[in-house]
Amino acid sequence: MDATELGEVLDISVDERGTMHARVDRATLLHMAGHAGVQWVGLEPEEGKPESLRGRTYHRVHGIGPGVIGSPGLDGSGVTVVVNDDGFVGPHIDFKGRTSQDDVLGDLTGTHGDMCAGIVAGAGNIDPSTAGMAPGADLIIRQYDGGPARYRRSSINCPVR
Repeated sequence: MDATELGEVLDISVDERGTMHARVDRATLLHMAGHAGVQWVGLEPEEGKPESLRGRTYHRVHGIGPGVIGSPGLDGSGVTVVVNDDGFVGPHIDFKGRTSQDDVLGDLTGTHGDMCAGIVAGAGNIDPSTAGMAPGADLIIRQYDGGPARYRRSSINCPVR
């Protein structure tokens, strides 16, 4: 099918799977959707926008944290969080002395878990604007193995320090 036969096409490409991606006006979209050769019509996702440096503000974490007059001074101290992700986290100054990684199966190369742990409990030592939601929390790091979570009450309740 030649998409230009169906109306005004602003931009068009075909990916490696043979799927056509076209940017069209509303009338052309409606016309294309009714064509017998079209199996599916959907919206392209918007281009991603970085949010990480504004996350603490969006969630109003600063207002309850230490250093704000009149706040309760909460930073996650005394709370233990389990991060079940791709393996070993760190070494990084933001997690020093606050992680238990006994359940990691041996993946020392993954980085997604580092990011998740940082969002949860990064201390912001190198860059305070990137501190996690609970920079005083302790972390239990587990490696996700693709199956159902294998939590043991003892591993979740064990102290990190």
